Amino acid sequence: MVAKARQDAATRKSRVQATAQVETRMMQITPCLDSTRQTLRGAGVGKKRSDYGPAGTALGKAEQSIRDARELLSKGETSAAMARLDAADADCRLAQ
Repeated sequence: MVAKARQDAATRKSRVQATAQVETRMMQITPCLDSTRQTLRGAGVGKKRSDYGPAGTALGKAEQSIRDARELLSKGETSAAMARLDAADADCRLAQ
C-alpha cells in the first residue's frame, strides 16, 4: 500500500511538472504572437488575417495552435499540448 501511495505521488508530481512546462512554453510564445499582431495591425492592410497574406495565415495558425494546446492541457494531454506549442512557435516565427 505504501509503494502504491509513493507511485501515485510520483505520478502526480510528474503531471504537475509537465503542466508547468507547457504553461511556461505558452508564456514564451506569447510575446512573439503579440509583436506579430502589432506589426500586422500597424501595416494597416485590412481587417481580416487573410488580408495580410502568408504572414496573416501563419499568425492565424499559430493562434489556433495555442487554443488547441490549451484544450489539450485541460484534458491532461501534455505531450500533445507541447507539440501544438512547437507548431505555434514555428508559425509565429514564420509570420514575423
